[in-house]
Amino acid sequence: MPGAVGRCLPAGRSCHTAVDAKAGDGRALSGRPSPGNCGVRARKSTMTRHHEISPARAAAAAACLAAILFSALSVTASGQLFMPPDMDRLEKAFQQSVTELGPDAPDTLTAKHNLAFAKGASGDFAAATEMLGQVAEQRSRVLGPEHRDTLRSYADQANFLDELGDYVAARDVFSRVLETMSRVHGPDDPVTVGIKNNLALVLINLGEVAAARDMLLEVLEANERAQGENIQETLIVRLNLAYTLALTGDHARARGEYELILEAYEKELGPEAPATLIARNNLATNLDSLGMDAEALAMHASVLESRERVLGFDHPQTIVSRHNLAGIMVKTGDSEGAKELFLSALESETRLYGIDHVMSANTAHALGSIMSSSGETAQAIFFLKLAVVAAQKTRSSMDASDEGTRRSYLSTVSSRYQFLFDQLLKAGRREEALAVLELLKEDEMAELVPTASLAPASPEAGSGDGGPGGNTGAGPPDLFAGTPEEAAREAFLKLVAVEAELAALPDFYTLARGGGAGIYSTTARRVELEDSDEAARKAFKEEMANLAGLLVAPAAPAPSERLASLQAMLAADGGETALIYAVSAPETLHLVVVTPDSVVTRESPYARNDLQRMALDFRATVQDSRKDPRPSGKALYDALLKPVEADLEAAGAKALTLSLDGALRYVPLAALYDGERFLVERYPVSIFTGSTVSGPPPAASGGGASARAMGVTLAWPGFPALPGVGLEIEAIVGSGATEGILPGEGFLDAAFDRAALAGSLASDAPVVHVASHFSLDPSSLDKTELLLGDGSRLTLSELRTSPDFDFAGLDILALSACDTGSGARTAEDGSEVESLGELFQRAGASAVLATLLPVDDTSTPLVMREFYRLRFAEGKNKARALQGAQLLVMQDGNGSSAPKRGTAVAATGRAGGAAAAAPPWEGKGLSHPLYWSPYVIMGDWR
Repeated sequence: MPGAVGRCLPAGRSCHTAVDAKAGDGRALSGRPSPGNCGVRARKSTMTRHHEISPARAAAAAACLAAILFSALSVTASGQLFMPPDMDRLEKAFQQSVTELGPDAPDTLTAKHNLAFAKGASGDFAAATEMLGQVAEQRSRVLGPEHRDTLRSYADQANFLDELGDYVAARDVFSRVLETMSRVHGPDDPVTVGIKNNLALVLINLGEVAAARDMLLEVLEANERAQGENIQETLIVRLNLAYTLALTGDHARARGEYELILEAYEKELGPEAPATLIARNNLATNLDSLGMDAEALAMHASVLESRERVLGFDHPQTIVSRHNLAGIMVKTGDSEGAKELFLSALESETRLYGIDHVMSANTAHALGSIMSSSGETAQAIFFLKLAVVAAQKTRSSMDASDEGTRRSYLSTVSSRYQFLFDQLLKAGRREEALAVLELLKEDEMAELVPTASLAPASPEAGSGDGGPGGNTGAGPPDLFAGTPEEAAREAFLKLVAVEAELAALPDFYTLARGGGAGIYSTTARRVELEDSDEAARKAFKEEMANLAGLLVAPAAPAPSERLASLQAMLAADGGETALIYAVSAPETLHLVVVTPDSVVTRESPYARNDLQRMALDFRATVQDSRKDPRPSGKALYDALLKPVEADLEAAGAKALTLSLDGALRYVPLAALYDGERFLVERYPVSIFTGSTVSGPPPAASGGGASARAMGVTLAWPGFPALPGVGLEIEAIVGSGATEGILPGEGFLDAAFDRAALAGSLASDAPVVHVASHFSLDPSSLDKTELLLGDGSRLTLSELRTSPDFDFAGLDILALSACDTGSGARTAEDGSEVESLGELFQRAGASAVLATLLPVDDTSTPLVMREFYRLRFAEGKNKARALQGAQLLVMQDGNGSSAPKRGTAVAATGRAGGAAAAAPPWEGKGLSHPLYWSPYVIMGDWR
């Protein structure tokens, strides 16, 4: 017989909110899709009557009764928990049912389901998720995979996965359950409709608001068909639809919806029913969005007071109200009151979810932002570190997730890394700042490729001492270890632990009603814990005060292993190359110059948004040979390099390698203009990545080096012809009458297939040169494709995972393709530029020669031929060889004594466009940066 009680969905959805506070960087903090709004889960319950009583049935009945009592006490019309479940009774009923009926009996599984549900409703989401997964598997074996109770267990598991912040897993489980429920039990089955509502809320958490809205409209139609317009389930869906309106910025319309819903809830359920409070909370948030600060402040304060009384101090919705009230306090100038509320919320979230949960991280970041705004840099660093460490652990847990989710995650948290970097630099802690920067680079790499599947960046990476480090496969370095914040974190966690035990004690008056001697011992323990709580809170405050004191006169940091290895690498290169980190903050650009003997930090007064606009404008200008790129190139030079000119001169720098962020990674650096010369006329330039080696420079190259070169000249669907590639391949590895720069073998068109590429990589040649179309889509490895000469496509996923393609031992992997270094640029943050080079470096290549712009078919053979000649015939390092090749093409067009090549530019461009027109500026032929600046060395420049 079926179980006595089958609960298809858990006790409602806790409210999820973004922190509606102004951060120290001047922007709204957003860790959730929308400020303060809450989505509500639908829920159904069923109960089957039984006609016989036996000891075994009595156990099942006890489980049923406990669940019913739990439902009555803990779930209101919104499905929100507001009284603790009778866990002891549920546990006892489950154990008795195991003894009497066996572990796989349907009634035993019902009791286990109810116990798991109670654990989750009490805040132990992890335990609930694990136990519900067990129940689902057992029910699948006993009842069948499509049985209603089996599907209910999976649905409940998905709800608690959502509470844990594992939105991808929650979405996947919900989707499978929804498909089965719709097929087996019908699309209008109440359980099917409830699951669709909850899936929509998970989609919102994943940023898929439009899909969620459409799904909620379907749920609303189903509810209205079945039950009419004003019943509870329909109101829940209308509330969630209003939520999507707020998410899309239609606050005026959302306000009207919330007011109608609130009126209905107050009439049907009363003014303090949890569903009523959700509607009032969301209305208050909309009033805030509409600029009605005083009304929003009063309403949020009222909701918080009611939730503390009705739901309890640590209930998730009560915590949300603290967030929302704190946010409006910041907006209205009450930063001190906001800090107290956020700190209280962080303590509650740490007790409920753990210090590394996404909710705790959001609150910690909000606190750090407020502290920064009020000049409390030391305290800000503590809370910002909590947020970044949590983000690292979240990223580690989603390494195997789909690419879209990783992109969404990174876009949410990348500013947190940059903000912590900013605060650490302000505190003079530059080595820790560089550690944070490298963690961000690691996350950007994980956006393209799950880092769990990548090789370590270097043996030195991940020092664990707070210094810069890469991915060692052992997890991210602990940003707290060995730093002043370590003691503060321990004090905070101790405070939370004491308060958690205090909160778990039974209420004094509840014990008094039951009688017994236990009253006095429990009271003594409460008094003891209250004393401990007071001492722990005092200790935490003292540690926070100590942080401020340490910041007044910070000790000089000892060089980290990673920084020491970087300086050693620069020294081994003759000390002529300077490494420049450029990190954009909301209002400034941070510059860190590393040389063998020094580390210098500077600030450039250019806001992140301005730099992004300047970078993209300059990029567009360089791509048009009719335009003069020097004015925009001068503006970017002034922002990026002028502030460190004196430092570079003092260090005797004769070459640059740069680590960039944001849209600066789209910039062809060689074409920056200092007012007199292009940058390439002053320095060889390369891009520094986290995988750039730190060992000794490679042996001097000689004439014995060989190459494997391959390319495509023909047009294929979606890709135009590249007629100049044949000349390019011949210039590198010429055969017969044509003399190439390097001995080796060329593969053109049909000869360039998978076997040719695999064989070339397996050879001893230090150079593999590919001239084709390479379409980089940062949203998916399977959408990023290299066009082979036989017309087939090779995805980046295959290049990365197939044993046929081994890049180990390559000195240079050249991707002389159309726009290989950058792809869709949907986010315009440039992360895919660096990640491409990083990926092939981690696969074994020393350096990647890529192109940042669609390159020209006339100039590319000239650049490549001269590059390989200088690298292998003259023994120049890779950066200087590229510089020489670029100068050759530039000076050729400017009337130098070099042979005139391609001055009449008539070939079809590598991008497949029309023939280029002569530039209207004073340069001639190929002197415009379009023809020589797109090429860039990524990785080991030596």
